This record gives sequence, C-alpha cells and structure tokens, in this order.
Amino acid sequence: EGTQVVNLEPLEGLTSLETLNLEGTQVVNLEPLEGLTSLEKLYLEGTQVVNLEPLKGLTSLQWLDLEGTQVSDDAVARLRVALPDLEIFR
Repeated sequence: EGTQVVNLEPLEGLTSLETLNLEGTQVVNLEPLEGLTSLEKLYLEGTQVVNLEPLKGLTSLQWLDLEGTQVSDDAVARLRVALPDLEIFR
C-alpha cells in the first residue's frame, strides 16, 4: 500500500494468483492482468485506474474494491454486464 508500483507487466504470467492488493499504488493500466484467470479479489482503492475493460474476461473475479478511484458509473455498469456475480465496492 502506498508504494511506487506503476507497471504490472511482471505479474502477467502469474495465472494462479488469487488476490492482488494494489491499494494506494500509482497503477493506471490493468491490461497486464487480463490473463490472470484465477484472480478472485482485486483491491484498487486509491489508484488512478479508470479503464476496467481488461477485467471483463476474469471470470473468477468475485470482489473488486474501487473506493477512491475515478472510475465512471458507465465503466462499472459495463463490467457488471460482463461479470454479473462480481461484488464491486465504490
């Protein structure tokens, strides 16, 4: 939390990862997470993330924390359509 992490590319191959806490980081781009098919919980509180499109294929994702982000209602609505069982906290 509160680290200088910006680039998520080193995580791309971690397909068994189930929980990822990026709270308070400088992360903007979630594209490197697209292949993390085992990911169940993702904490993005306080990040600069606005684009949730890369998460649409993460069918194991159950819990998403977006508190303190600038993610639009529209982006959240599109993600809810793709992942109807996902719990999203804002």
